[in-house]
Amino acid sequence: MGAMLKQELLEFFNRPQLWLSVMAFGVFLVHVVAHLSIDEEDIRVAIYQTDADTAERLSTIIAAEAIVQEMSNIRVLERKTLSGDVASQLLADNADVAITRTDDGWRFLVKARSELEHKRLVRMAQVLGASLSQQRPWPLIAYSALQIRPDDDVDTGWPRTVQISGTSADPGAHARVFVPKTIALLSFMAAFAFACRSLLRDVSSNVLETYLVACHGRWREIVVPKVLVAVLGGLLTYLVLLTFALLAQGFYLKNGFLTVTIFEAFGWVASALFGVTCVMLARTESRIYLLGSGYLILLIMLSGLIAKISEKDVVLSWLASIIPLSYSMDVLSDWMCFGMVPLLSAGTFQIMLALVIVTSTTTVLSVRHYQRQL
Repeated sequence: MGAMLKQELLEFFNRPQLWLSVMAFGVFLVHVVAHLSIDEEDIRVAIYQTDADTAERLSTIIAAEAIVQEMSNIRVLERKTLSGDVASQLLADNADVAITRTDDGWRFLVKARSELEHKRLVRMAQVLGASLSQQRPWPLIAYSALQIRPDDDVDTGWPRTVQISGTSADPGAHARVFVPKTIALLSFMAAFAFACRSLLRDVSSNVLETYLVACHGRWREIVVPKVLVAVLGGLLTYLVLLTFALLAQGFYLKNGFLTVTIFEAFGWVASALFGVTCVMLARTESRIYLLGSGYLILLIMLSGLIAKISEKDVVLSWLASIIPLSYSMDVLSDWMCFGMVPLLSAGTFQIMLALVIVTSTTTVLSVRHYQRQL
C-alpha cells in the first residue's frame, strides 16, 4: 500500500498544471458567485393626488410622502395627479405600489409578477399603511379588536413592546451567501474528479490487472491510496478557495476551523469513494463523463445550492437527505457566516459518518462486480 500511495502522490504532484488549473477555475467561479446581482431591488412607490383634493388633504399627502421617503428599500416616484384609473396609471408609471388618499383613508394598489412578489409587496403595503394610519388605524379590520383605545383603562396584557434583532453575520452583498456553498461544491467535485481520473487512467491503460496481481488481489491496497490522494485534492481546493474568500470576499477566520475541516473531509471521502464506484461501473471514459455530468447536475439541484427541496415532495426530499454535500454546505455556511461549529456528538456528524459507510459499502459491491467481469 505504501508503494501505491507513493506512486499516486508522485503522479499527483508531477502534473501541477492539472490541479493548479482546477484551483484557478475555482477561484474564478467563487469570484463570479460573490458578485451575482441577486439583491432585492427597491420597491417603487407612487403617491397620487387628484384635482379634487382640498388643501388639507393635499398637505396630508405631502406629509405621507415625507414619511414614506424615510423608509428603507423604498424609492418614491415623483408625485403625479391622477388623470384616470389608478391601475392604469400604476402600469404607465412602472410602479410597484400606488398610494392614494380617499374619504375612507389610504388606498393601496400593488402590481406583482408572481405570488412571491405579491406577498412581498402586500407586506410592504401593510407596513406603509400602519405608518400612515396615525390617528385612525388603516383599515385592517381584522385587527381592530387588538387596538387599545385611549379611553380604555383595562389592561388586556397584550404585549406592546417590540424588539427587533438580527443574527450577527459578516456584512456584505447578499450574493455572498453562495460563496460557502460553492466552496463546498467545488472541493467535493475535486475529490470526485481526482479519484475518477486516477482509477480511469489505470483502467484505460490496462495496468489495473497488473497492480492487482502485484497486490495479490487486495483491492484496498489500490483503492485506499487513490481515495487518500483524491481527498488531498479536495483539501487543497478547499484551502485555496477558503483563503481567497478570506482575502477577497470579506470573510474572516473563526474558531472551529479544524472541526469544520474534519467534517468536510468526511464529504471528500464519500465523494472520492463514489468516484471509484462510478469508474468500476462505467469502465469507459465516455460513460464516466456522462455519469460525472449527471452527478454534478444532481448535486447542484438537490444539495440546496440554489434552494432547498420542498418537503412536500417526499422522494426528492429523501434523495436530498442522502447527499453528503447537503450537510457539508450547511455546516460550512453556518461557520463562515455565523461562526457556528457542529459538535462532534451532533447528529450531523453521525449522519455524515453513516453516509460514508454507505458509500464504502457501495464501493465494495462495485469492486466485486468489476472483479467478476475480469
